Amino acid sequence: MPFDITLSVGDLAARALELFSILGSVPGEGHNATYQLLLVIADTLTAIPLGMYLAVRGRQRTTRRLVWRAIGVVFLIFVAQLFVLGSEPFLVSLIYRSAGAIMGVLFIQRIKGKDLRKRHYYFSRYVPVTIPIYLLLVMFVSGVLSSQWWTLSEGTSALEPRQFLPFWNFYIVSKAHAAQSLVVTSMIYAPIGVMVWLRRGFWSSGTTFSAFLAFTLSLLMEFARMMKPGLRPDFSDPVIAAIAAGVAFKALPFLWRMFEREAARSGTLDSYIASMHPQAAAPAAEEPFVPA
Repeated sequence: MPFDITLSVGDLAARALELFSILGSVPGEGHNATYQLLLVIADTLTAIPLGMYLAVRGRQRTTRRLVWRAIGVVFLIFVAQLFVLGSEPFLVSLIYRSAGAIMGVLFIQRIKGKDLRKRHYYFSRYVPVTIPIYLLLVMFVSGVLSSQWWTLSEGTSALEPRQFLPFWNFYIVSKAHAAQSLVVTSMIYAPIGVMVWLRRGFWSSGTTFSAFLAFTLSLLMEFARMMKPGLRPDFSDPVIAAIAAGVAFKALPFLWRMFEREAARSGTLDSYIASMHPQAAAPAAEEPFVPA
């Protein structure tokens, strides 16, 4: 709970004992290494907007000062987590969250004065190359690249009717594990919306198409997991995957325009960018008054 803060001496003592086992652990402990890695990546990505915000607010500051400021804010967040009951302030999170915040700072510093519209089309050319790599990564994360398979009868016989209930796997685990599973699944299939948007651009609809592709791919992965010994399919994941891909497609045009405005506002404008963003151009300096 966000306001479950240690306020009494008893709470502080109980929290101190709890922290001994938490600080040295890693996110997703008890799950396989791939799942833990995805949680670390997801937590790193959540810190990128923090660095971006600090860089936007401190346009006149040097990159070094912005980096140290980002590290300081991450440390303050870590200290605040120490006093929130139920939170898990991992020591290792200081490293990867700081890395995420620094990436956000460097990204904003990097786009200063750049023509991002041209880069949008530049990135879109690489989508066909990334598709097979992405599919292999999804199969690896889903655990279906091993050589052991069940027959169709063995796979279906291992299924339980309650597994087809909506979000059943969320009911039987803790809220923290359910949230982690939601984040991981969204992170796996959101790139589909990104790739569809890069190919279709600003002026075409692709939300439904992105959601359909993500739903189909996730459903195939769950059927493959059904045929793998030791794996448990979750037939609610295709719904989450479809929502994640659709939201990613809808959000990217707004994010990209925001980055375009920041690039034009914070950098040295050339004539092309200035014509696209006249409101971002710096006002011309007034000539000094020279008395006659």
